Amino acid sequence: MMDKYNLVNKIITTDPFKFTENDEALLGIGKRMDEYEIYIKKQFITNMEFWSKKFEIFSFDLDSNSFFRRWELNEKSISMFGNHINMGGQISFVFIDGDHSYEQTLKDFINVDKYLQKNGLIIFDDSGKYHEDAIGGKNGVYRVVKECIQTKRYKVLHENPNFLVQKIN
Repeated sequence: MMDKYNLVNKIITTDPFKFTENDEALLGIGKRMDEYEIYIKKQFITNMEFWSKKFEIFSFDLDSNSFFRRWELNEKSISMFGNHINMGGQISFVFIDGDHSYEQTLKDFINVDKYLQKNGLIIFDDSGKYHEDAIGGKNGVYRVVKECIQTKRYKVLHENPNFLVQKIN
């Protein structure tokens, strides 16, 4: 999309690479969750370096709350790739993919909403209507999406399988 529309936006990501569920499949092959987390982080770095060479990417090994504390302070930071960035400013596109709890998804939305520019976009992972009762009723993403839409400051552009909303004011 950046090539198609000739954009030069910074690509900034954050993920603590921590997983809450212990996967029996990992145990079945003799791997622990910490080994899996290291593997996934290495795989992410390898994929980004291979597929995104033409874009400067700033990735942080932080949970979203820590990331947005740095963002709010306009902190000078070094990403996992060793490049430097001054945090802060407006954001044009966000993919919210956290722990799927209502509480954390709401925190992520509130943090994003502060910095999302007008016409900016948010994709909420695992948010389609069929996810309302997903994950044993623990998925709060759909609930946050409904509240986001009720603010009348966002319009829905797409909703299946994930909601894509645009900030309109």
